Amino acid sequence: MGLVHLRVVPGGHCTLVYVAGEIGSRDADLLEARVAAAWVAGGMAHLVVDLSEVPFCDSAGRAALVRLLLRVRRTGGRLVLSGVGPRLARHLHAAGLRGWFELCDTADEAVARAREPYAGERGERGERGERGEHGESR
Repeated sequence: MGLVHLRVVPGGHCTLVYVAGEIGSRDADLLEARVAAAWVAGGMAHLVVDLSEVPFCDSAGRAALVRLLLRVRRTGGRLVLSGVGPRLARHLHAAGLRGWFELCDTADEAVARAREPYAGERGERGERGERGEHGESR
């Protein structure tokens, strides 16, 4: 396993990070640090992480995504994930994390979502739902 590539595309209102490769326990902290550094350097409130080229993401990788999400939210920004494959989507759901993230099929959709006014927590695939502080249904 290994993080193959990280490509950052700063935008007008968000930082877009493309991740490619397997995210295992050895790479999760590095991924989190590099994505956070790119987001901070970009100076944008919002962050889009495209995972369409990530065939595998273990629990450490999912934990890194949660930490990124919480960091972005603490500053009033939002993190949108794009290209989440079926395997990762199943793992997010099984871990009770699916409702924590705003998910879009493509990076373009995620960038557009980041432009929308934020109306609080969203459920799967952007459906609005009443959610608690950590994304759980009430």
